[in-house]
Amino acid sequence: MIRQIKDELNGLQSSIYFDERQFLREQTNAPDKCWAFIYKVEPLLEKEWSKEDLYFLYSTLGYVYRVLNKSREAIAFFEKALRLQLNHNQEIVTLIRLSEAFKYANEHQKSLQLLREAMNQSTVNSIPYYEDFILQHRGKCLMELGELNGALEDFSQSLAIRKRKGNKELIRSTQKAFDLCMKCLKERQGTK
Repeated sequence: MIRQIKDELNGLQSSIYFDERQFLREQTNAPDKCWAFIYKVEPLLEKEWSKEDLYFLYSTLGYVYRVLNKSREAIAFFEKALRLQLNHNQEIVTLIRLSEAFKYANEHQKSLQLLREAMNQSTVNSIPYYEDFILQHRGKCLMELGELNGALEDFSQSLAIRKRKGNKELIRSTQKAFDLCMKCLKERQGTK
């Protein structure tokens, strides 16, 4: 059953995009498919699941609610996932996801607080793998707040890490965020 849900979630990915008009927030051009997915998956929570599978279900529902701009629902599911987290890696990932949901709820300070917590967990537990993700998400949050210089610094650091990792998809994602931030900065300077 979990394999089928993962396959259906992968199918939704083709309708999810990063909207430049919303500072690269993930959006969907097929909300009906996302709602159908939620209506199918949410009732499954009544069944018995392992902690690992329940963590996946909560995280997945939080993600799909977030791309539908249903921040409160997304926050509720990510908070449930955070309470279930089984290890430090999952805690860091869930803190990042939860911070995004708070950003979508326009609670940017709470989002930044959660990202600080994720970075702290990354440092304390010697798990540097997620630093580029944390920096990119913090940069996007700062960009929404108009703190463009801080955002550019975070995007630059994230990009450097991602270039060392060599993941072309992540490099493109960060470069796109960096370029959008530069465009915003140029527009701001042009209005002065």
